[in-house]
Amino acid sequence: MAGSYKTIVRDYQRRFLRHVRLRNAFWWRVYHVEHQLRHLTRGDYASWSEGDQALGSHVGIWGFRCAAQAGCLEGWAADCGIDWSITPEGQVDRPPMPPELSYPPPSSALASNLRAVFHAAALGVSCRACGRRVALEPRALGAHDGDMRDISSLPLRCKACGSREWTHQVLKTVQSAAEFMAGAS
Repeated sequence: MAGSYKTIVRDYQRRFLRHVRLRNAFWWRVYHVEHQLRHLTRGDYASWSEGDQALGSHVGIWGFRCAAQAGCLEGWAADCGIDWSITPEGQVDRPPMPPELSYPPPSSALASNLRAVFHAAALGVSCRACGRRVALEPRALGAHDGDMRDISSLPLRCKACGSREWTHQVLKTVQSAAEFMAGAS
């Protein structure tokens, strides 16, 4: 499905009439929500977001065709141990990650769109010409939750040599960003 994020959201709102809205549903919390939906196919539900994390107005929205599925997610959200009223960084006592999931998911380093960067600690960029590395924060790239732009479309240029040839890696944690900058990843 191609189109602007607003167009995609309008289509989701039309096709998936039963909505579950969870405040501050980003970062590690999304893995918990998606784990609860693992038995569904992508045709059974859709997800999108509204608001802005930086302003504290972020709301994750999951739309369903079936009222029972929406009710199950609402029930789980009320009892799962996540405090949706505070940001993920602010919740010190976190529920354990479901054992079937690794954190971060193995495919995350190969993610191709800026939505993945938005939910990560940084985007690691390596210049192919001179090898210079930099870890760019999602905000510096203008990434947002619904940002489906391909990472390779970013107009990046190496400050050291001027090359526009680079590779990237989505860095999910601050530790992985530090390792990337040290050349360990």
